[in-house]
Amino acid sequence: MNSAYDRNAALVRSFVDALNRHHLDDFVALLSDDVELRTPRGIRRGRSEAAQWFEKPLDHLDLRFEQSRVLVGEDEVIGIGDLVFTWKETGEVAERLERAAIWKVGEGLIRSWEPFETPAEALRAAGILREPE
Repeated sequence: MNSAYDRNAALVRSFVDALNRHHLDDFVALLSDDVELRTPRGIRRGRSEAAQWFEKPLDHLDLRFEQSRVLVGEDEVIGIGDLVFTWKETGEVAERLERAAIWKVGEGLIRSWEPFETPAEALRAAGILREPE
């Protein structure tokens, strides 16, 4: 990996991998001390709050993010893919939703993460796509 873009892409792949494997130590190791996770249920600040959020299980569902596209910048990565919920008891897919997220990165760590309902919302938040007129 020779460029910052390659390192940033690899960092986000590691974040997604740790999330999908439900591996707390690997997840927390990728975060800056002052990380901000902008979850649907509020902002989690710092590694400790991020770890508490990460450890909250879903009752009967497993969750994974299947990233299909990545846009990589100097200090920002946009990931687009499917959020897949499967039933813990059977492994069957309960729901598959196209989603996106923006990661802010710096000094080899995740500084923030924000999920979006649609790829268009993420692209607008990143300033890549203009608001419809």
